Amino acid sequence: MSKFIADLELALIAKTRSVNYLHLGNALDVLAELVNCSQEEDSLRHLRSRWAAGSQLAPLLRHLGKVQGKIRLSDLRRDVRSGLEWRKRFHLLSCRGFSYGLDTKMRGYNCQFSREYHLDPSVNIRVALIAREQLFYPAKVQKYLRRVPWSANHYFYKGRDPSIAICFGKKQQDAWFIFTMQSDLASHGPCAVREHFRGWRHVLFANLVAQASQYVSKIYLCPAQGVERGCHPGTKPLPGLSEKWKGIYDRTAEQWGMKLAHLLDPVDIQMYRGLEPVYVDRFYELRLEDLSNRSTCGQEDLCIERT
Repeated sequence: MSKFIADLELALIAKTRSVNYLHLGNALDVLAELVNCSQEEDSLRHLRSRWAAGSQLAPLLRHLGKVQGKIRLSDLRRDVRSGLEWRKRFHLLSCRGFSYGLDTKMRGYNCQFSREYHLDPSVNIRVALIAREQLFYPAKVQKYLRRVPWSANHYFYKGRDPSIAICFGKKQQDAWFIFTMQSDLASHGPCAVREHFRGWRHVLFANLVAQASQYVSKIYLCPAQGVERGCHPGTKPLPGLSEKWKGIYDRTAEQWGMKLAHLLDPVDIQMYRGLEPVYVDRFYELRLEDLSNRSTCGQEDLCIERT
């Protein structure tokens, strides 16, 4: 796993608040050819030629023109280099990848729900991947993002941009405890949207590890069985859904080489204000002490399937 951690560049992920991933079919590879063109006139001529030839550049360039105004070749080259680097990281995480903004506060969450669903103040890990309006998404995905109903998504950034995925947990002095990870877009959106954000748990957890590694020595992930116990009354999953949840929690732990740890002091995973505590004493544990120098991390390999 040490090479995986080094190549993933957690320090860079930790300080990145927005990823504009210019990926659509072969468009990024076509644009990458521009990086090797020394003459601006030749580059622009080549770009127009490939666009006219029917590649998937057109929607991507329309997006850049809308966001940036006049497209400058220097800016385009910068965006392409960034896209190629992020593609490497997404592939390391075994997913196709997507654009996202990172919200590490989620200050407006309680305001979007009735009081009975308000988070307790002790839930001080609140992280969301956000589908920002100015970021690139394929046309069908972008169209849905503009009209996501409030009833179909747990959180909207500044009351406007829908969350791709969200996470809640608690910080302690030397550890982060993650209680829940979920994605409304990947669960309830139309097929094109679910497919586009299919790797959400990989991207979300990588961001959690990157953020936690700056402050604490360990991160703990609640197993699916514990997560079910912490559900708000009346929202517990139906029989059979636990298998899906195992894919989110237990499979993520397996992919990161996390081992199930028995804690001497159980942790209250109750997230909602005014409800009875729910104590869990078994969490998947990832030690972060060595991630800063990228030298050792337990396993030699991270074997994960593309999902």
